[in-house]
Amino acid sequence: MRITALIESPFQLFQLAEYINIYKIDSYKIILRLNSNKINNIQLFNTLKAVRLNRAKCFVSSNRFILLFNLLLCYRISGRVVIGDDNSGIYRIAKFFIPFRKITFLDDGTASLVSSSKGERFTIFEEVIGTKNKLSIITSLIEDNKRSDDPKRVIVLGGKLSEVGICTQETYFKVIEMMISDIRKKFSIDVIISYIPHRGECAYKRIFTEKFCKKYNVEIIQNELPVEFIAIERGIDILGVFGIFSTALFTMKLIYEYIDIEYYVISEKDLLLRKKGIIDLYQILMDTNMVPNFVPPISQVN
Repeated sequence: MRITALIESPFQLFQLAEYINIYKIDSYKIILRLNSNKINNIQLFNTLKAVRLNRAKCFVSSNRFILLFNLLLCYRISGRVVIGDDNSGIYRIAKFFIPFRKITFLDDGTASLVSSSKGERFTIFEEVIGTKNKLSIITSLIEDNKRSDDPKRVIVLGGKLSEVGICTQETYFKVIEMMISDIRKKFSIDVIISYIPHRGECAYKRIFTEKFCKKYNVEIIQNELPVEFIAIERGIDILGVFGIFSTALFTMKLIYEYIDIEYYVISEKDLLLRKKGIIDLYQILMDTNMVPNFVPPISQVN
């Protein structure tokens, strides 16, 4: 079986690796789009190596027109396409030349939960119609290669909520402060809290001052692989994962089944954009065995 894949993020790339291994794809071409985010591009190349995909089988560019041309050219040879993001600008043009029956979609974060795209889907979400991606190959790869060189850690997943206008910076910082304080009550001080910023996040240094980090025993990890691979990238033993809302909450629950995962529910009053989608996402999270923590409206806390 031959495929051509359009991949634009590290998350899409390791899903593709799962797909290739599960379906025993013997011939593939990856159209890999770089962007202006340096961390994203570093993670793409590092993920490519970590999941053991062949770099020689990738066409890499940041030029969307060149990528589109190569996608359509390779599709003519392979006859089947895997699309990492059905909202991609490249795909929006390519879909006029590729029948839906020839396409398999991957998840591009939680956007898959509300996607209206027709066609087959390889998905991590139980709520989405499609073939279920249990990340079993990725889990085995991590289990076989992880080590525990460093002290035990609790992972906090950063988010670019204020950067994209979902909430104010003040709200985000208040929630993170509450989360860190709660973790410190649950775990002894010798357990390090590892804050991993989202690759699109930039304001976190304002809260994670030297004084704050010393008080709560917090470290900042600038990861060069997707957060799901943190156990092998840093050689750490993960005791728990905390976040607000993130695709990584779902993927890490699949990969690290033995750990506790908690998420913090921002009050509807403090959500500025994407309110309905976020409320719906929280409802989906509540149907899982992850632990919710409800944040009172920040305006009432002040």
